[in-house]
Amino acid sequence: MQLVDHIGLQLDALGSQLDGLTDNAPAAVEVRKLVGDHLPELISSYTAIPRHLRGEAQGGGSPDQHLIDSLGKISAEIDSVTRQLASGAIDNLAIKTRYLDYKYGAGPEGENGQ
Repeated sequence: MQLVDHIGLQLDALGSQLDGLTDNAPAAVEVRKLVGDHLPELISSYTAIPRHLRGEAQGGGSPDQHLIDSLGKISAEIDSVTRQLASGAIDNLAIKTRYLDYKYGAGPEGENGQ
């Protein structure tokens, strides 16, 4: 449940980033595929397994473990997309901060740049 809650929080944060993108932007397409196709298919496959069989190891692990592993991969991909989208804003903020430091704060020699 913690992983599902974490993914929910990740998607909330990612949603605000996606608002500024066009529908055809590669990040938007990838997230839409991940959340609209892969995640529901994963959950559907898992819920099709009777509860009493979900904990039994079969073919390299239990269905419970396969679900946890897959949700972890989805969470990691959401994190990756979030970081990619944020990198431009982070770079932009660093540039503006350097400019303001140069213009109004400590200049290159540590003196006031006024």
